[in-house]
Amino acid sequence: MPKPGLTSEHCRLRQKRLLEVMRRLNVDLAILVRHERIQWLAGSYVPRLFSVAVALDADGRCTAVLPSEGVADPVGADEVARYDAQWLATLRN
Repeated sequence: MPKPGLTSEHCRLRQKRLLEVMRRLNVDLAILVRHERIQWLAGSYVPRLFSVAVALDADGRCTAVLPSEGVADPVGADEVARYDAQWLATLRN
């Protein structure tokens, strides 16, 4: 069961609020890279060892870029792009 506030419905409400601000400021794309902002917008927790990003476009489409393993699909993303994290590093499992 998802934690309170990390449901698809709650993520979509937060995305809608961000979209309203984007439209008011005439912004076509918002890109978030801070882990707590990604969890807030897309509902996915990602350990800080990994780089992550979420983009919200002016049409309301949410795209998340996440490591390929160890992270569940975000409940509030329309599309998820995965990458091989730490492929040449010692942190790879």
